Amino acid sequence: MKEGKRYDWYPVLCHSFFDELVTSLYQEVETKKGWGRENKAREQSLRPLIKHVLSSLYSCFYTFPIGSGYVSYPLRGEAYDKKSEHKVNYNLEYASALFHVLKDKKWITVIEAKNQQSYTRIKASGGLRSIFEEQGFKWSPQEPMPIHKLVKVRDRVPNTNKDTKKKWDKIDMPLPNEPIVKEYQEALFKYNSFMCHHCVSLDVTDDQLFEVGKEIRDKQNDKKQHHNWMAETEEENKIGYLDISSVQLRRIFSRNSLTKHGRFYGGWWQSIPSDYRYLIRIDGKLTVELDYSGISLRILYGLAEVPYQGNTDIYDLSDNSSVGIKWKFAKDSHQRKLIKKYINALLNDEDGTFSLTHSEHKQLGFNSKQIKERFLKVHSPIAHLVDAKIGLKTQFYDSQIAMEIMKHFLSFDEVVLPIHDGFIVPAGCVFLLEDEMKNIFKRKFGDKISVSHEGLKSPEVINLNDIDYSLYEDSLMENYVDDWRKAYASEY
Repeated sequence: MKEGKRYDWYPVLCHSFFDELVTSLYQEVETKKGWGRENKAREQSLRPLIKHVLSSLYSCFYTFPIGSGYVSYPLRGEAYDKKSEHKVNYNLEYASALFHVLKDKKWITVIEAKNQQSYTRIKASGGLRSIFEEQGFKWSPQEPMPIHKLVKVRDRVPNTNKDTKKKWDKIDMPLPNEPIVKEYQEALFKYNSFMCHHCVSLDVTDDQLFEVGKEIRDKQNDKKQHHNWMAETEEENKIGYLDISSVQLRRIFSRNSLTKHGRFYGGWWQSIPSDYRYLIRIDGKLTVELDYSGISLRILYGLAEVPYQGNTDIYDLSDNSSVGIKWKFAKDSHQRKLIKKYINALLNDEDGTFSLTHSEHKQLGFNSKQIKERFLKVHSPIAHLVDAKIGLKTQFYDSQIAMEIMKHFLSFDEVVLPIHDGFIVPAGCVFLLEDEMKNIFKRKFGDKISVSHEGLKSPEVINLNDIDYSLYEDSLMENYVDDWRKAYASEY
C-alpha cells in the first residue's frame, strides 16, 4: 500500500523477545514524560501499545520484498478514539511519546505526513532493524483482533477531488445496532482465535518467496487492471506486499447495507497470484483448493427459483444452432476467460462503464454488445436480475455460504481458508469440503452445483489424512513452519 497499513491494523504478535523490548521502551517513555510514580492504569494502556507498534514494525519488516514497506503512524488527535471501531483505540499522548522515543533512538526511519489527509510513516531501522534481523523471520501466536473491529459497513460518496479520475470515495459507516451484527462478529472472532494458533505458509525457496512478493507489489502498482467494479469489492487488489502474518479476517459490507457484499478479507492467501496457491501449506500439510463453478450465476437462478438446465459450463454460451456453435470455447481458453470477465462485469459494474478492449474484442471475435445480447438470450430466466446490477447481492450470498463452511470446519478443529467462492483445506479434508460446499448450496438454493479442484489431484494422495511435507531446507518458510511445530505439533 502506498501509504502503509496503520499500525493497529497489524496483528499483535506474541514473540518472546518482545518482552524485554516492551519493558525497555516503557521505561524510556516514562523517563521522557517525567512520570515519577508507578501507575497501573497507565502501564495497562502503554504496554499493549508498545507491543502493538513493535508487532507492526516486525510484520512490516518481514513483508516481502523484505524491508520495503512502511507502517502508518497517526499523530493527530482525530485519528484516536478508544470507543470507535474505525479509529485507533490507544492513547494519543502515549503514542506520540513512543514515536519520539523510537525516533530519538534512531530505531525508525520516518516519512513525515505531507498533508491533513495522510499519516506519518515509519519502518524499523538502526538497532531495532538489527534486532529483527538477528531474531529472523519467525512464526508467532497472535492475539485475536478486537471483536468490534471485525465487521465493517461502508458506503460511497462522490469524489470531490478534481485531481483524480476516481469517481467515488468509500467511507466507513456506523455499525447498525442489530443482533445479526453481534452474531457475525462472534463467529469471526471464533474463527480468528482458532487461526491465531495455526501456521499458513508457502512451500517455496527464498528466491521464490521474494518473487511472489514482487508480483503482488507490481500488481498493486498496475492501476490500469483495477477496474472500478473490482476495486469496489476486492480488497486484495489494494495489497502491495506479502505479509505471511496476516491470517485473521474481517468482513466488509457495502452500500451501508448488511445484505450487500459481506465478503471476508485479510488473509494473505487471498492476494497471492493464483498460480502459487497450490504451494500453500496449512500446518506444513499439502493443500487442495476447491471452487464453486459459476456461483454468481447459479445464485441468480436460485433467486429466480428456476433450476439451471443449461450447459455444464455456465459460461458456455453455445447451442446446436449455426450461430450457437460459434460461441463454443474450450474451458481453459483465453476466449472463455474473456466471456467470464465480461459477464462478471455485467453483475458488478453499477456505473456501466466497463467494456472489453479493442484487442480483447479482436481475440474473442465478438464485441461487448454482442456478448451481452448472447448472454441474456442463453440465460433468459435470470436476465431481469442481471439488469438489476445484483453483483453485491450475490456476493452477500456467497459470503454467507463461506461463513457456514468456516463454522463447519471449526466444529472439526480443521483449518479452511476462504477465497470468496473458493476454499483451501488440508488435502485430507478435500472430500469433507466438497460435500459441505454442495450441501450448503442445495439447502440455500434448492439446486445442485458442481465444484472444481485445484492443486493436488491424485486420489492416492488426497485420501491421506495427515500429510507432512518437507519445505526447502534452511529456507525462511521452512524455519517459519518449524517454529510453529515446536509450539503446537504435539497438539495438531
